[in-house]
Amino acid sequence: MIYWIAEIGSNHNRSLNRTIELIEKAAETGYNAVKFQLFKARQLYAPEFKDLISSMEKWELPENFLPTIKSYCNKKRVKLGISVFDLRAVEIAKKYADWLKIGSYEILWFPLLKAVIDAGLPWIFSTGMTTNINEAVWPIVRGIHKGNPPYAILHCNSNYPALPEHCNLSRIKDIEKITRTIEKQRFEQNYVPTKIGWSDHTRNPELILTAILQGASIVEFHFDLEDGKGDESFYGHCWKPSEAKKLIDEAKELKTYAMAIIGKKEWIHSTSTKEDEASKWRTDPEDGLRPLKKYREELIKNEK
Repeated sequence: MIYWIAEIGSNHNRSLNRTIELIEKAAETGYNAVKFQLFKARQLYAPEFKDLISSMEKWELPENFLPTIKSYCNKKRVKLGISVFDLRAVEIAKKYADWLKIGSYEILWFPLLKAVIDAGLPWIFSTGMTTNINEAVWPIVRGIHKGNPPYAILHCNSNYPALPEHCNLSRIKDIEKITRTIEKQRFEQNYVPTKIGWSDHTRNPELILTAILQGASIVEFHFDLEDGKGDESFYGHCWKPSEAKKLIDEAKELKTYAMAIIGKKEWIHSTSTKEDEASKWRTDPEDGLRPLKKYREELIKNEK
């Protein structure tokens, strides 16, 4: 059974009515959980990126929506996940979330990882832009050491949108193998294995089915209403309810489709992920702000 996550992101458009409708449609579509992003643009980017900060402030989730979001998720029997991007966000989110998430851009920032683990809730992290498998190893080890191993690890390509041939789905099996090795070394008794999954930016149903065949037991993808007017939908990586429902229904009959889609080998063993530019925008481990310090001068020139 696949665990489906509707990444609402910023498609709420700062409207509580739209937010409620998104949760309702996600539940009707068959998702197990919805996920929101809790950030403040001024705590997300280095202060010299003024235009970007001003733009991203329009995408922030109003914090006073959270009690209603939680209540409505309970009503619709879907879990609430929250992606956190700074230490203050962790303190707020843990009051409402069923689980927390650290995105691939933030996973190098140790204070955030520590705060999420210490929050005591189930937590998930994504592995996009990881050129070294150790970047996926150390959050697992830290979580086990503190008695709160990750609930799930999601492979992804961090481009918005991502092309299927850049997704390197073979990494799903790689992550599962290294995770199981660590678990066997660190645990001396029965434990719940960390789930391995796929966080999608392609909007390609066959690719997602291929990811499931590669071992993904959790699938997350960006979700909007049928009107396609969510703030993130402009980029082309968001699913509408009718599209998502068709995919979720097809996944239930995956054995029927397996022979047809297993031949997409260029999706499984990619020669390039094309994440070089995205990688420059990762959170810097020293100050917890995007982009990485060594690229800020270059990127601020591009912004101007």
